[in-house]
Amino acid sequence: MKTLMTAVIAAMVMALSGAGHAETCGRVTIANMNWQSAEVLAHIDQIILNEGYGCDAELVPGDTVPTFTSMNEKGEPDMAPELWLNSIREPLQTALDEGRLVKASPALSDGGVEGWWIPKYVADAHPDITTINDTLEHPELFPAPEDESMGAVHNCPAGWACEILTANLFRGFDAEEKGFVLVDTGSAAGLDGSIARAYEREEGDVNRGRVIQVATIMTPLTRRTRPEGPAIEAGAPLEDAARMMTDDGCAVAHVVNEKGKPTGVLTLPNVIEAMVTPPTHEETAESRDAAE
Repeated sequence: MKTLMTAVIAAMVMALSGAGHAETCGRVTIANMNWQSAEVLAHIDQIILNEGYGCDAELVPGDTVPTFTSMNEKGEPDMAPELWLNSIREPLQTALDEGRLVKASPALSDGGVEGWWIPKYVADAHPDITTINDTLEHPELFPAPEDESMGAVHNCPAGWACEILTANLFRGFDAEEKGFVLVDTGSAAGLDGSIARAYEREEGDVNRGRVIQVATIMTPLTRRTRPEGPAIEAGAPLEDAARMMTDDGCAVAHVVNEKGKPTGVLTLPNVIEAMVTPPTHEETAESRDAAE
């Protein structure tokens, strides 16, 4: 569990498809977004369509705004497994009302939450920090990577709708005047890396993303448990593990430490659940201890 610093609620729309598919399935294009939960869903949809319905499902690069625009204006791609609505809510509703797009089902029954996040160990040590304004009073707790005399807010990568939202919030809360800089993380991997570095050093971090690595969600092996599926390194990002498992068509993998010794079990349901509810700092530490 992490501390939610501002509540920008984002509903999720699953599997938007253009009307008029042929009676046979044929070729289906699925938007493969560049963040972990959407990548997992895209691969799962591809497996279901190919293996269950005999389709020729193909993953194509996607992102919220360009994917929605292309689907709305050109009818391509056929499906978007996950869309965050803050930047497209009104035109999406118009497209649904006019029948150009169809909302097939929700990805997550409870929807999704978009916001600024800080590590739980920082929140526990400073219970007075409960809002953005509280956070901005303590730049010393969130050192910038290039100038530790300044605090840092790590922004979303270019092309994500939350990049614009975070930049607007940064200006709206006068964060620069309060001793903070807005850090360009460059990519989804850069965003994840900024969180990982903060956790490794137990530093403060103001960030929209979260650390999700294989070791944080695996089930430790017991003497009665035999390794199954492909081997995945304990420090591998969850998105890499999900891609490997879906590419191999397996629901179970085993986790190995740096010496190649099996230490845990990873399942596809674990992966999906972790993207809904990130592990606590204490759970992360316990999993790392088990992996050593």
